Amino acid sequence: MNNQLVKADIGHSKSLILSGFSTILIIIALIIGYWFKSLSDNQNILGTLGNNSYIIQTLTNIGQTLRKQQALSHQIITATTTARPEAFYQDFRRNHELFAQLNLQLTTQLSNISMDVGGITINSTPNNNFAIISLLHEFENSEYSVLVSVNKGDSDNARKIINQLLDIDNPRSIANAIQRVDRFIMSTRHSLINTIISGESTNNSAYYLVVIFSVIAVSLGIFTVLIIKRTSKTESRLVDQGKRIQLLYEATSNSGLSLDDRITETLKLGCRVLGMEIGKLGSQDPEKNASLFLNTVAPSDLPARRGLVLPLDKTFCNITFSTDGPIAIHHVSTSSYKDHPAAKFLGMEAYLGTTIYVHDKKFGTVNFSNRKPMESAFTQADVDFVNLLGKWISVTMEQIITEESLQKSKDAADAANQAKTTFLANMSHEIRTPLTAILGYSEMLLDDDQSPEEMEHEINAIISSGSHLQQIINDILDLSKIEAGQLVIENRKFSPVVFTDELNPILRPQALNKGLSFNVNYQYPLPAEIVTDPTRLKQILINLCGNAIKFTANGHVTLSIAYLSETNQLEISVTDTGIGMTEDEQKRLFKPFSQADESTTRIFGGTGLGLCISRQLAQKLGGDVTIQSEKGSGSVFTFQINAGIDSDKLKLLTGPDLNIHQSDIKIPTDTRLLTGHVLLVEDNIDNQKFIAKFITRLGLSVDIANNGKEAIKRVTNTSYDLVLMDIQMPVMDGLEATKYLRSSGFSIPIINLTANAMQEDRKKCFDAGADDYLAKPIDSARFYSVLAKHLAAQHTVMPSPLNEQSA
Repeated sequence: MNNQLVKADIGHSKSLILSGFSTILIIIALIIGYWFKSLSDNQNILGTLGNNSYIIQTLTNIGQTLRKQQALSHQIITATTTARPEAFYQDFRRNHELFAQLNLQLTTQLSNISMDVGGITINSTPNNNFAIISLLHEFENSEYSVLVSVNKGDSDNARKIINQLLDIDNPRSIANAIQRVDRFIMSTRHSLINTIISGESTNNSAYYLVVIFSVIAVSLGIFTVLIIKRTSKTESRLVDQGKRIQLLYEATSNSGLSLDDRITETLKLGCRVLGMEIGKLGSQDPEKNASLFLNTVAPSDLPARRGLVLPLDKTFCNITFSTDGPIAIHHVSTSSYKDHPAAKFLGMEAYLGTTIYVHDKKFGTVNFSNRKPMESAFTQADVDFVNLLGKWISVTMEQIITEESLQKSKDAADAANQAKTTFLANMSHEIRTPLTAILGYSEMLLDDDQSPEEMEHEINAIISSGSHLQQIINDILDLSKIEAGQLVIENRKFSPVVFTDELNPILRPQALNKGLSFNVNYQYPLPAEIVTDPTRLKQILINLCGNAIKFTANGHVTLSIAYLSETNQLEISVTDTGIGMTEDEQKRLFKPFSQADESTTRIFGGTGLGLCISRQLAQKLGGDVTIQSEKGSGSVFTFQINAGIDSDKLKLLTGPDLNIHQSDIKIPTDTRLLTGHVLLVEDNIDNQKFIAKFITRLGLSVDIANNGKEAIKRVTNTSYDLVLMDIQMPVMDGLEATKYLRSSGFSIPIINLTANAMQEDRKKCFDAGADDYLAKPIDSARFYSVLAKHLAAQHTVMPSPLNEQSA
């Protein structure tokens, strides 16, 4: 980068030199051209002066002639008053002849004049400004009138005629002509004087321009010399920088060096080139006031080493980092930084450093320092070199960080893959175990030589294994919903005391079967009612209590419930006297696909999903799950959920309330028969027979269609009270059939059946026009409640209850 800048500087300097020489040549050409133009103008001025002098002389003669004529005219006028008519006539004739001679002389003089001076044209034409020829003709024409008047003795009339020619106010008079000639002569002389002055000014301007251009030329010459000297220095600097860059390449091009070693070699090179004894790469954290040493090069007697942390405000790195650098101090004690805390704290007398950025973020500084001052100030080349080292180290640090990040990602991916591999192996075991019982006992039921007790045991084992298999699948689906952000929380109001009482019959038998005591501890005051999702709360409690029972060989399991008024939360704790866990095992506990110890899976079984799901469900309910445990001394799992009702509106119980007997979420055990005609649309034959039998037990009649197309034909020809429509079928699926029926005006309730249990699938059903939604496998209680909501119920209690399974 610096080489390119220096080359550009040299190219710019050469361009300036060429421009300077070109400018000098242009100025010399302009001086010569202007000089020749001045000589030509001087010649023109001399010619004009000669011509105008001749004109002025001629005009002067004309003025003298006119004055003589004027004098003669006065003599004539005087004669008319004193002389006798005979004498006046003789004088007039004599004067008239002289007058005629003057006219001839004046005409000759005028005929030789043709000029244009000051915008006034003078020539011998009758229409010239002086009209002297016309005036003379008027004198000649007036001769007869004057003589007649004299002969008649009318001297007054003669004088009148002559006076008209001499009247000074008359524009055609001789006197007026004389005045105009005098004025024109004066004007012409003034114009000639201005022309001479103008010529002198033009010559002076030429001299001045010559002097100015000469000064400019000399200045350009001096400037050119300076540019040449600067170019020479720049070229020298380029050569020096080229050598330094070559050294940098040689120091860092060794393929056997790691990226970290290359940074160290770069610092060594900087110390050698700059003559410094300490080189350092460090990261700075202004918020923590910390300067961390990373790569360092320093004498063995100095404590500068990787990992050393110094107060940032007591180092020169603080100045560099805050100003983006570079900072160059060749002698600290004589500089403006002599009172800086770093001057005494570090004892350094020379410092040169710059800031580096890593991934566009300010990272730290690269700096070099010395305990002794430098002999001379750092040059611009030194500063540029440190900037170059800083940029190179910045790129190297980005590579190091990227490689570390990739390695961490790889390690995390390997760990995740290993966890998933372990999970899949464990899941395979968990799924195959109940399947083995289900398939094996199902085949045994075909034997005719079994006793009723054996058949009952086999049927119960199939049901129990099926429930366990369903729980495994539910855990996987719940985790998928949570990770996909599709888990739906359905808040309802209920009593937490009654809710816990109803879980007691489910959890206590599990503990008693292992010889454990199961206790429920209510820490009053407790809310009479809360608002949250009872299904998810039940899932968390069964999971935590089930784990506690599973991992406890002897002792007890205690469920405690308390109310935290400070945070308006319900806090539930599950305490056991089981195997306990170490701190490392606790860190892995809430991760998916993992358990505290792989040996636990082999001993106790389980998918390793329960606690991960429980924590995320608790977070969805406004709380969290925490653990306190010690290896061999049992564990305490605690979680909180929001009460869901404002604390000022919350009713608190100070003790057991005997008026509360059951929860509003309890499923009734008495199921009434339903009435109606149902169309079941299902392509699987086994599911057809099972669900049809289930529908018949509820008191309903049922028809079966194999796909959506058959269903459309049946509802066209037969009247039904409800349609159970499977989603995934050949020919026409359930969603397409539902949309078609709704668009055709079919208003009978349609309930979609699907093995897809995601929230997105439920939404697709409702968007297609379904009235309700049932997930497979069929939950008898849920199945009955949905059908009862859309069909009328009789008041006859069914002879045998349906198999109730939790959702």
